[in-house]
Amino acid sequence: MKVFIIKRNEIVKILLLLMLVGVSMLYAVGVDSGVLSVFINNDKQLPVYCVETDKKRIAISFDAAWGAS
Repeated sequence: MKVFIIKRNEIVKILLLLMLVGVSMLYAVGVDSGVLSVFINNDKQLPVYCVETDKKRIAISFDAAWGAS
């Protein structure tokens, strides 16, 4: 009969590795964006630079938070 002794820090390392692999697999599979939105912000809105229209219009916009994320 063999007895294996596993130290606490080795158990922690194994658990962290399994969690990392699990999150990586979820990201690779493409799970619903709500699940991973805790880790990654996928809902970032981009500005509209131009819109095709037949009418002659001019629009002006100011972004007071330019450069801040």
